[in-house]
Amino acid sequence: MLPWVDSMPRLRSFLPQNTLKQLRTINRKSQIRPENSWLLRLSVQTLVSIGILATDVAAGTQNSLWAIPLSFVGATWSGFNRNSKNWVAKAGIAIGMLVDGSVPASLVKACNW
Repeated sequence: MLPWVDSMPRLRSFLPQNTLKQLRTINRKSQIRPENSWLLRLSVQTLVSIGILATDVAAGTQNSLWAIPLSFVGATWSGFNRNSKNWVAKAGIAIGMLVDGSVPASLVKACNW
């Protein structure tokens, strides 16, 4: 059963019965396995490193000295944990994004970040 379809009677009456069966079949088959290509992961990480380095050169900073190794650590951790839920990491990333977005520009300027 698809709870989002079953909870909307108007949608159920609008969709033909075979479409509902197809949606239920697709929902059962939606357990997509993650990509296992380490070559693809390494290629993407190389492109990420090139992007970090290019941004660093254009800005005239030296952030790539810590950003590139840290991105390799994150990619390695992500590769080994790609089959788990990682809800703690997702919550940490969300909180970090909220904190990063809430830092006022004047504070960033005052601290020379």
